Amino acid sequence: MIKYTEEAIKVFKWLLNENNNYTTLPILAKYGCCYESVRYGAIQGMAYTYYTIGEIEKAMEWAAKLPSIDCTEQMVLSRVLKDEKSEQRAKQIKWNIFQYSIALKDELNFFCKCKYYDSDIPGEIKRLKEAVAEIEEYAKNEEQRS
Repeated sequence: MIKYTEEAIKVFKWLLNENNNYTTLPILAKYGCCYESVRYGAIQGMAYTYYTIGEIEKAMEWAAKLPSIDCTEQMVLSRVLKDEKSEQRAKQIKWNIFQYSIALKDELNFFCKCKYYDSDIPGEIKRLKEAVAEIEEYAKNEEQRS
């Protein structure tokens, strides 16, 4: 990555140029990408590229340009799909839980590798287990009501 940093940054900056016509890129058309997905991917790429070469401040500046975790398409969809009995809403919420559980596992892994002196890894794992138990209890109660 370090070897190709300059080239990667040039490509990401090109992708971030709003005047580009992304429909001319066959790979994007093939997967139905829209400008936002290209833009967010390029911002993510810039953050990771700067992180890789040790420019943490620049990496943080780029990361700050991304939406917060609670402002994603998936999170908002699960809230705006109105019908409580909607199959579409249930599928969206289930998908969110799956994706966020993977993200939570990854974050916990990163946390365990964190060298910050005040890290309470056993406490965090205990809180995670309590949260999972709470979710399991809720699911069990819902099954009994059905």
